[in-house]
Amino acid sequence: LSVTATDTAVLAGPERDACLERYGARPLRTYLCREAGLRILLAHIASVAAREGQGIHPLLCYGRDHHFRIYAQLTAPGPALPIQEVPFPGYTGPPVPEGRRGGPLWTGALFDRGFLHRIEVPASAEQGPAVRAWLELLREESAVERIFYYEIGEVCKSRGLPQPPRRDRIFSSFRAAGWKVARTHFDPSGFRTDAPWAEVAALITGLLPAR
Repeated sequence: LSVTATDTAVLAGPERDACLERYGARPLRTYLCREAGLRILLAHIASVAAREGQGIHPLLCYGRDHHFRIYAQLTAPGPALPIQEVPFPGYTGPPVPEGRRGGPLWTGALFDRGFLHRIEVPASAEQGPAVRAWLELLREESAVERIFYYEIGEVCKSRGLPQPPRRDRIFSSFRAAGWKVARTHFDPSGFRTDAPWAEVAALITGLLPAR
């Protein structure tokens, strides 16, 4: 199954009423709006499939430029769908401002790692190097299966930190502490990690000189 959506202003923008009407969900009006929009679309597809007695298994789901694209495999119906509003009970990801609940949206994985590693880019492909670099970024991101990414500037802003540390220092600090961390295709200054918000804030704060 391949689905492309170009109504990003609905899924990830200001058209809240249209999103409720078309997808039965509220867009998340924070820097996470694009990932939330992709997950709203995926939740909608999964819900439609469930009504037809089928499940879905996401293979490759991404947002780029002004569109979202989902590649998924139709499967036999499984257990309860990973679809919830955010923040949900037990949620430990990036803070969602009070009064800005989003969804329902897909809270499961966006990628199938095996599928990504089976994709090959022909040597003769147009823009081959760029496509291979994009694919490598998605493979890296797929190693950290957590809903929502962190944006370095937003983390620092929330903690009142004057200057963000370099990304390589952040990644080294997280890995030294035993956490997974990876770049994300949604934002060049973003990263995905399995560390909870409190740990993310503490590790990044610890990289800057005490004031």
